[in-house]
Amino acid sequence: LCKEAPGFSVQKTATIEAPVERVFELLVNPEKLPRIMDHVQEVKKAGEHRYHWTVLGPGGVPLHWDSEVTHIVPNELLAWRSAPDALVQNAGTLRFEPTADGGTRVRFPHHSRLRRPVRGGSAMPATLLIKPWNDPIVDTLGHDPRSRYVETFWLPTLGPTALLLLRH
Repeated sequence: LCKEAPGFSVQKTATIEAPVERVFELLVNPEKLPRIMDHVQEVKKAGEHRYHWTVLGPGGVPLHWDSEVTHIVPNELLAWRSAPDALVQNAGTLRFEPTADGGTRVRFPHHSRLRRPVRGGSAMPATLLIKPWNDPIVDTLGHDPRSRYVETFWLPTLGPTALLLLRH
């Protein structure tokens, strides 16, 4: 059994100055993601189209879950979802589109939810120590974790699960 925390959805679009084939090749192999995403510590292949993820969550707490790639259209689409019993429930799709200048536009709708284990019918207590980060813009302008600035500039660094937990 589990009691689910509120989920959230993110829809982002990024333009990358590299051909579609090169961008797709990087992202279709999640084992390579720790090289470009600081919060992703490790991704290990766990079977055909299945992967075990270790990412740094809020306060540097490692989070682990399994996922599976559900649909691949080379150089066009990559879809995945987490295993049903994963601590971090998520599903998403990457859509790859060539740009006129030879780059790649990647569209990224994604939904995530952190599951809380249940013991004896009641939620287990969970404590996260979240240390504030130093950002001169946040310090000067007084932005908080719910601001558009934090979502725009810190989401790629902290990851969506960390921002969700900071907001609640």
